Amino acid sequence: MKKAVSLSRNPLCYNGNLFSAEDYKEFTADFPSINSVMLGRGMVANPGLAGEMKNGEKMDKRQLKSFHDEVLKGYEEIMSGDRNVLFKMKELWAYMIQMFDGAEKHGKKIRKSQHLADYRAEVDSLFGELDLKESAGAFDGK
Repeated sequence: MKKAVSLSRNPLCYNGNLFSAEDYKEFTADFPSINSVMLGRGMVANPGLAGEMKNGEKMDKRQLKSFHDEVLKGYEEIMSGDRNVLFKMKELWAYMIQMFDGAEKHGKKIRKSQHLADYRAEVDSLFGELDLKESAGAFDGK
């Protein structure tokens, strides 16, 4: 990548594997000439990542729950049937579940949910019982 950066005559934007503010700091230290990044999966795994990178403030559980509820509400407004909404929300949880300590049991129940009522109950249980990891958003699937 260093060779590509040194040879490029065009402005560059980095895309890939930035899942934490620390990842971003390391990247910008290694490549100070690149001033644009795309966060993609990093933002899905940790919706507060941009704020954390910008001002060091981590998203708390209340903010994450609010984000989740807004996404769920949006899907319910544009999609019909539990199955379609659940499909989208389960995809989101494939990333967000990693923000919680000890979430394997809850993650499995969320993935197995067949009805929105069951899904909501499990999500509420997760938010009520578990804390966010100190390094929230650190995606294990890099």
